Amino acid sequence: MTTKSKRPLIESVEDLVPLLTLTGFRQYEISGKRAEAIPIEKSESTDLKALPEPQMDVQIMENHTDQHIEARFRATVDNGVGVFLIDIGLLYNFSEPIDLGRVAINNFIERIAIMAAWPFIREGIATTAARMELPVPVLGLMKQGQATVQLLESMQK
Repeated sequence: MTTKSKRPLIESVEDLVPLLTLTGFRQYEISGKRAEAIPIEKSESTDLKALPEPQMDVQIMENHTDQHIEARFRATVDNGVGVFLIDIGLLYNFSEPIDLGRVAINNFIERIAIMAAWPFIREGIATTAARMELPVPVLGLMKQGQATVQLLESMQK
């Protein structure tokens, strides 16, 4: 009778990061919707000061096994003339099979994955707005601690 070797339990982001390699990027959805009743001159305006501050909502999900983790971000931005959506996932492989603690997962997403995803989110929103000939929402820097995992859903069924 053989016994299965126990996988290490990783409970801190500091222990997790050395085991990770970013291996992929998935786009689930990118879309934009023009506001229904905006004056033509406002939709063609490049004066961003005339627009309200963009409102953004980010939903965060994760999926993991003992060999990988996917951090998924669904960002919706409303700048008064359009609503833009980008839904992306970053795929990371582990260098060895591991078990992950919830604290390590949450800290990884809040401190590492959101920072890696932020340029893709900004670019997706900006490109969509530009293609729609709408003013591009200016999304500032993502500062560490600005995004927190409040309700982390698993994509697993």
